[in-house]
Amino acid sequence: MSSQPGNATPEGLLCESCGYPLGGLADASMCPECGDPVAESNPARRGGPAWERDPSVLGWCFTVAAMLRRPGQSFRELRVGGSALRARLYVLSVAVACFLNPATVLGMLAGDPRWVAAGLLTVKLVVVLTYLEALGLVVIGRQRGWRLPFAHAERVVAYAATGWLIGVPVAWGLAGLFVLMTTRSGGGLLLDLPGFGGVAAPPGFWLAAGALSFALIALPFEVLAYIGGRRCRYANDGPSPAFDRLSAKG
Repeated sequence: MSSQPGNATPEGLLCESCGYPLGGLADASMCPECGDPVAESNPARRGGPAWERDPSVLGWCFTVAAMLRRPGQSFRELRVGGSALRARLYVLSVAVACFLNPATVLGMLAGDPRWVAAGLLTVKLVVVLTYLEALGLVVIGRQRGWRLPFAHAERVVAYAATGWLIGVPVAWGLAGLFVLMTTRSGGGLLLDLPGFGGVAAPPGFWLAAGALSFALIALPFEVLAYIGGRRCRYANDGPSPAFDRLSAKG
């Protein structure tokens, strides 16, 4: 390995598998450390997701499908250089898609402002938690000797945000289950268990239930962020001719 945890990772072309410096080696060569082809670490291979090449509804749908079906390959092809504008717009689009979930839409049609407020809160949480994860990846990268600056981490979490499209529906499902399984009393909330009626929950039950619910909601996003962090920990930032030609046409 070219670096140890806690040490600065060198600049320049690195082997994207092990982090070994590849400066001066031809594309036809092999990495002296791990034996992977140098060509596999050429930044030109990182053309970016469909959304960055075609920021349309169709490009968005292709990106979502790719991130959910083959996240490892998608992050291996993620472009980490250039403008991050489209990546940021992708996060916002995911947040808006989370807002326009069936529960919120039905609540809005019913004229209940609480659903609108809950939807707007969801949008804020998706964006804030996504960028907090970027900071977390930077910290982890520094501890492990990865080359994962904030600019790269932002790209990773932007597309890992696809996981919220699974997590947010889970959140609304858990919220509906909560409504069905609880009743209010003068002393607070009671569990409405079949055959037992309202039963007082033991101390700490609601805290544990909330923590477990959040873990289930955030799990798809966290899994994608983990895969992306691993795939981009030594990502090379450089020009991508194919991407640049498409961007110029757009």
